[in-house]
Amino acid sequence: MLSILLFILELIIIPYLLGVVIVRKKDFCLRLLIGFSSYMALFFILYFIGIGCSMRLHELMTIFMTAVGSVIIAFFLCRFFVSKKNGETFSIVSELKSDDYSSFKKIFMSSGRFVKIITIAAISLVLFQAFRMIFVSPYIDGDDTTYATLVQSMASLDSIYTIGKSKNGIFQIYQLDKRYQVSSYYPFLAGMAVFCRVHSLVFLKTFIPVLYILMSYSVAWLFAKLFFKEKLEKKSIFILILAVINEFSFGSYYSFGRRLLMWTWNSKSICFTIILPLLLYLTVEYFDAYQNADNEITFSSCFFYILVVNTACASITLMGTILGAISLFILAIVFAIQKKKIIPALLLIPSMLPYFVNLLFIRTWR
Repeated sequence: MLSILLFILELIIIPYLLGVVIVRKKDFCLRLLIGFSSYMALFFILYFIGIGCSMRLHELMTIFMTAVGSVIIAFFLCRFFVSKKNGETFSIVSELKSDDYSSFKKIFMSSGRFVKIITIAAISLVLFQAFRMIFVSPYIDGDDTTYATLVQSMASLDSIYTIGKSKNGIFQIYQLDKRYQVSSYYPFLAGMAVFCRVHSLVFLKTFIPVLYILMSYSVAWLFAKLFFKEKLEKKSIFILILAVINEFSFGSYYSFGRRLLMWTWNSKSICFTIILPLLLYLTVEYFDAYQNADNEITFSSCFFYILVVNTACASITLMGTILGAISLFILAIVFAIQKKKIIPALLLIPSMLPYFVNLLFIRTWR
């Protein structure tokens, strides 16, 4: 029970609070996703400092959690003093409240029976897929033996760049391959598992899938709101159809649904099912904000969100670095042609800095 509460605090509440600090739009899904991306991006930056200073895993996690906590506390203190100075009433509930609450309240209070049934069916199927992973967690040959072992080795050795191997009955410690040192994702998972006081394999196979599946559908909900605006029934139908497709898409080894519902915790899966779709959504908002000054998300905010997500993508895996850079490059070209605006596309180049830095490190190490 304690592990579950720590998990909720560590990977849901704190990232959401960090999202509240960064995202002014009162959108629960956007705040959680940007907050979690910021979470990973900050750890990525501190991770390289940790390697340079030869930190242990618990030392890095202590600095990381202290930094995140300090940012959140400083933000709410500033909001409190600003509100007091302006003679306004400061309310934490008001700061944390999301507009999505009003949408769901409207569905169940004033919508027809059809909309309620569709919404309940969509929510039920999504929750079923998420919590099913607690009881049914398939063994993935290769990934489990390599990456799950890597996370457990880091957690048990309290290390961020060394792993333990048994060779000829003798346990030896090896330095992690330089290509894997580029990614902070596995030390991040190891540190979180230790913080939750749970074995890393249990953390990867039961805790993380629930969160990642719900986060993936949160990105889908953002697209639903982008496509259908205030049409509640269409948004619910959209999520339901997507959930049904994912449920029956195990026929292909590389399908979205298979990656989401089987390889959930894997680094490539989080890229395909959460980070890259979120990057697409933010790019759409970015170009809309450039053309429309009245957009709910400002142009500068969109740029910062894209920079944060790019940093998170670069932190996950070498494949994430390459795919993230290629995806953003293609999206910039497509939207520049469609919108006939070359300037915002060029302005996206600085947001790709994390990819360039990562590739530079890889080149230097080789």
